[in-house]
Amino acid sequence: MVMERYGLDAAVNPVSHGEGVGVLSHRVHHPLNWYRTGLMSVSTTVWRPRRALSCREDLATALREAILSGEMAAGSALPGERELSETSGLARGTVRSALDALQAEGVITCSHGRRRTVATSRVATKTIAVLANDRNPRPDLWIWPGVDAWLQLGFAQNAFARGWHVLTLHPESLVADGGVGLQANGILLSTTAFDVAGAGGLVASLHRRGVTMVGVSDDPALARTDRVVHDHAAGCAALVRALAARGARRILPWWGRRAHHDPWWLAARERGWRNACAELGLALLTPRLCINPLIEDEDADWDTLAIAETAELLPILEGPDPPDALLTVNDQRAHLLAHGLRSAGLGGRMPLLAGYDASGRFGVPAEMPDWRPVLTVDRGNERIAGLAVDLLLERLSGTLPSTAQRRLIPPAAVRDADGNPA
Repeated sequence: MVMERYGLDAAVNPVSHGEGVGVLSHRVHHPLNWYRTGLMSVSTTVWRPRRALSCREDLATALREAILSGEMAAGSALPGERELSETSGLARGTVRSALDALQAEGVITCSHGRRRTVATSRVATKTIAVLANDRNPRPDLWIWPGVDAWLQLGFAQNAFARGWHVLTLHPESLVADGGVGLQANGILLSTTAFDVAGAGGLVASLHRRGVTMVGVSDDPALARTDRVVHDHAAGCAALVRALAARGARRILPWWGRRAHHDPWWLAARERGWRNACAELGLALLTPRLCINPLIEDEDADWDTLAIAETAELLPILEGPDPPDALLTVNDQRAHLLAHGLRSAGLGGRMPLLAGYDASGRFGVPAEMPDWRPVLTVDRGNERIAGLAVDLLLERLSGTLPSTAQRRLIPPAAVRDADGNPA
């Protein structure tokens, strides 16, 4: 389970079940699971359960998600009670109760003596859609950062606390039609939303239709969108100061990334590194971009990945005037570097490794040694998520000026390998 990979207790639901609070929290406690382990799938004629449905809330959630995501078009007829009972395994009385609940919300309608249909007007339910891409091409190694998962969890907790439903979707499900069928009051764009081809065009389409959106990145596609952004320059500068306090004088940015992926935040981090080095009188080394060709290769094991990750770095570390500290893009890539360098026998000549996102303790496979970066930056993702929800609700309430709002959030802390403030 995703929650287990992140060290979360799947049995603990941090969300209140008070009156009016989102029903989605009743069954699935982590937003990463909502679109991936949806309760039912729909075609034009037949609904099939993806897993056992045990109660009225299960069925109501499945139907609500299909309707709000546009999978079931406005005005289309729902399957009858008998058909839903047969495909879901629930008693007809339970099915009827779920349908009655959706009708009371305004999600579906029913004329006397006719089958229930999807409401043609905008749904009355207060719903926020979260667009995120968490599809991990290497779930066996789980080296992708956990920052997006914490943001999604923060979105859900803060929205539920304010009495809103949350619908989490993969951007690909909306790219084809520009999100025309999506029924939500507003959209939160998570950090990974733009890892999907066509996401920029989707945002442009939503803009043209006047859809209210808030992002948590400075991707160029969000220039006209309200956004709450982590200050990567300040975070990296704080990391450099903490490394310098530990004796580092030659700090090399070693930016490992995926091919064809040029994230906006690399430039911000490099700016923070340069400013801090100039402030402290440290050497300005040439930043290096390392694209590991095997990072998405399903056949490459952890050892092979680590060797590929360090192939370009080893000659630099073994040459004259090597760096005594490395800045990496996240905690998981720092762990991968540590494994590769130790395997190469670098041992006591290891540079200090600094990560980012404070997610290393959740991203290390259980069978691997616990090699965490000596320092990492805690973005304060829960706070960022809460501020993004607040900004979205402010925009929906009409209290903001027409110009796009950009709120830059400083890092929560620089932490050591044990999670303590450095």
